[in-house]
Amino acid sequence: MRLRGEYPIKSDEDRVKLIADLVEEGSQDPAIRKLSLDILRENGVREKDSLGEVKAIFNWVKKNIQYRGDVFCRDSYHLPIRTIELQSGDCFPLTQKVIVKNKETGEYELPELGNLKDCYSKYEALSYNFLNQEWEFKNILNWINKGKKQVVEARLKNGVTFEATSDHKVFVVEGQEKREFKILEKELSRIDLTRSWKKRLLTAYKIPSLNKEYDSKKLWLYGMYAAEGYCSNEGWKVQIVNDDKYVQMETAGRLNNLNVPFSISKREEHAFVTVLEPQFKEELKKIGRTSIQKKFPIWRLYDRIYGNRTIEHKELINGLRYVYIDYIVPSVSKEVCDITIEDNHNFVLDNGLLVHNCDDMTILTDSMLASIGFPIGCRIITMHPEKGFHHIYSLVGVKTREGMKWLPLDAVNKSNGVGDEPKWVKKRDFLFVCGE
Repeated sequence: MRLRGEYPIKSDEDRVKLIADLVEEGSQDPAIRKLSLDILRENGVREKDSLGEVKAIFNWVKKNIQYRGDVFCRDSYHLPIRTIELQSGDCFPLTQKVIVKNKETGEYELPELGNLKDCYSKYEALSYNFLNQEWEFKNILNWINKGKKQVVEARLKNGVTFEATSDHKVFVVEGQEKREFKILEKELSRIDLTRSWKKRLLTAYKIPSLNKEYDSKKLWLYGMYAAEGYCSNEGWKVQIVNDDKYVQMETAGRLNNLNVPFSISKREEHAFVTVLEPQFKEELKKIGRTSIQKKFPIWRLYDRIYGNRTIEHKELINGLRYVYIDYIVPSVSKEVCDITIEDNHNFVLDNGLLVHNCDDMTILTDSMLASIGFPIGCRIITMHPEKGFHHIYSLVGVKTREGMKWLPLDAVNKSNGVGDEPKWVKKRDFLFVCGE
């Protein structure tokens, strides 16, 4: 089986031609046709009920396939059957924290993904627009439960660890930094850990401060507490929890510089630094006690720490730098989920790592419908007068008494039905030579 990789896309026509070629190939796959017919049978769709057939397949795609966006004028596509195979991946444990902004308070929060299940619409995710090279806050369109999956643990050179399914995509910086570099989207399992210039992950260097001013000497400690802080129910015990000795030393050093008294635990696991000064304890407690309650108006990322030296890479592009990945090892099975982010389709973990959230859904939907005889195509749109075409979804032709009617199928927003689509400013329609 061939696995589709990355394709240089220089124009809208290039992108659509590639999709059309893959749709034609996918629609001739017996496995795709069998799946389509099975879906119609399971849903009890009657013969010659064209609209019922479209609805059944569209609803199946919405329910079972997660949308992930592409950037960098490169599209990473899979054949439809591969998309189906990957439908359960691309996810994080429920305990993974992400950087979001509360729509009501306008402040940053660091909730666990699992806690967003019933309230994701109340937040905007911090997301990066590669076209404009700037940070943006984007709506979270969906929260998807992926069940229990095998995950891997990845450790970065700055001491940060995170867990994800092995096929989750991250942004890898390859090439010589002083000459030419390229940013690729790669699955964790496909990163070459034997070459240093192939294992650099894109991470945040600087993010929006939300137009507020803060004591720069305290920001790192605020960020550490927001990410890994603990406050007892009574409020008298305030701690920064981290097992990494270098992080503990850095925390102690920064507290010393502020003349804030503290103590360091002697334990090896679940180690912590306890803040002893009442005034600074109150400052940290205002950030929140538990992860879902923490609200922080600015985020200070981890420094890269080697021994007693602190080294930070310079800004690579506006607001972004990179950090080396140290190792990836198998972990245990865990309950996992994923979220869909509007437009940019990427979001930021609490450690600053930027992660991928492909037009594979358009290819799959079109292939399934074409495999059972529907004429299909795609529509590209822009929702902003000053931006180029940036969103794509399927079109399907359904015969009516008035003639052929072309219906949009936009599965990115899970609440969409057949015919529903975003409010566009401009559109371009492409009809493929598939179906009858």
